[in-house]
Amino acid sequence: MKIFTSFILFGIIGTCFGAGGAVSGQGGSGGRLEEKHVTYTGNHFVAEGGKFSVTCIVDINDFHHWTFNNKPVVPGEAGYTMIEGPGRQGYIMSRLTVVRAHPFHAGEYKCTTQSNEAHSVFVISGSLTETEETRLLAEGRPLMLTCDYNTTNTDTVWIKDGDEVVESNRIKLFKNSTLYIPAATKQDLGEYHCSLPDEQEPKVFNVVELILHKLLPKSTTVLENDKLSLTCLVQGDPLPTVQWLKNGEPIEKSINSSRLVLSENEYHVPNASLLIKPLMKNDDGDYICLITQFAIQHNTTTDVRVKDIYAALWPFLGIVAEVVLLCTIIFIYERRRIKPNFDESDSEQTNEQ
Repeated sequence: MKIFTSFILFGIIGTCFGAGGAVSGQGGSGGRLEEKHVTYTGNHFVAEGGKFSVTCIVDINDFHHWTFNNKPVVPGEAGYTMIEGPGRQGYIMSRLTVVRAHPFHAGEYKCTTQSNEAHSVFVISGSLTETEETRLLAEGRPLMLTCDYNTTNTDTVWIKDGDEVVESNRIKLFKNSTLYIPAATKQDLGEYHCSLPDEQEPKVFNVVELILHKLLPKSTTVLENDKLSLTCLVQGDPLPTVQWLKNGEPIEKSINSSRLVLSENEYHVPNASLLIKPLMKNDDGDYICLITQFAIQHNTTTDVRVKDIYAALWPFLGIVAEVVLLCTIIFIYERRRIKPNFDESDSEQTNEQ
């Protein structure tokens, strides 16, 4: 199952039919279509271990009940906290907060049952780990795929990229529905299907290659009006998907397209290189390279700091100002000291005459 990491915009699609008794108080009368307005705010992307909040503003007459993937959220459990307060006239505000995000917090959040609109949260993992459906290939290392862990003595049909897998000296097929390759190579990359006699739907595995050669620096400092260039040195087969985030949101939301250029890196991965020119003061923040390949997700982050273009001059100007001030003080002091001496000299000459 693929994880979609692109930003999802949810329109207001919820409409509710009020039953006659609920609308008019008379049983059996026909209901009419009634729109329920709800507004969600909050980041859609959060790093694992980070904090996130989802705020909703909804009609005060709507019942507030937070749900996660259509299941009730219990305050105090799984790290959830909630607060409520007055919103604009006729509305109420409710905020759900998680201080430390875990992968199981990723999903759809709703604050009312009266609307189908939801707020999606994606938790970005900082570690590169494979899943049951997506396996990472390491050349020269064993590769094992098991169709059903409860099967012990069954003939399993394995299909790779449309062709049946045949047992050989390099590939072993076992009765417990396991395919085993002692030393995997790049030719083992691909999509595997396994079928058991008593199961209609085949199980699908994707064996992929994903290598992040270098992490982004922890921090990046750039002068205002200069350019910011970041490259995600990721390699994969098939090519992974790369998306750039700024402060947890897709970068396209905060950077104008006229200043933003996305291109492929040296490994031909699309959008893996980012260029912003010219850089503005409000472009500072956390920049995340989000890498997705089927069900595997990885990321690398850098804290971008934008310095004032004249920042390097301020220390020099400060020193110049101190020198000028000191010279002025010395000049005034010497002038005042010399003047009394000059007056005394004039007095002595007058007395002599």
